[in-house]
Amino acid sequence: MVKGILKGMFVVLKHSRRKPVTVQYPEEAIPWHTKRFRGRVILNLDTCIGCSLCSQICPNESDHMVYYDYENGKNRKKIYPAVNIGTCTYCGLCQAVCPTGSIRLSNDGTLASFGKDFDYLPDRLSRTEEELKHHD
Repeated sequence: MVKGILKGMFVVLKHSRRKPVTVQYPEEAIPWHTKRFRGRVILNLDTCIGCSLCSQICPNESDHMVYYDYENGKNRKKIYPAVNIGTCTYCGLCQAVCPTGSIRLSNDGTLASFGKDFDYLPDRLSRTEEELKHHD
């Protein structure tokens, strides 16, 4: 019992000597992302074939196929995935099942915005968050 108390006191004393780390978040970037972090869904319109496997594997139906008038030669039906990021769990199943690697999860975790539109249509999925901020 005494050993546990001393161990806990040692941890408290060790951490009390450290300098606090405070980051002014929106102005300063936080480098906390790991290589395997699953963030925003990205779509490459040029390689998507419209197979709809991503929408079939989505566990909560956040991914759904929509008609989008974009000509890439491989997608004759012109259907592309759209993702509702409000209900997306970022599980990575859509990325795992995509035969062409068109849909993937980036390691960008900065999805905060003032907009209320959570449905990312193919045109929004194909651009980065930085491009979307300057476009809107």
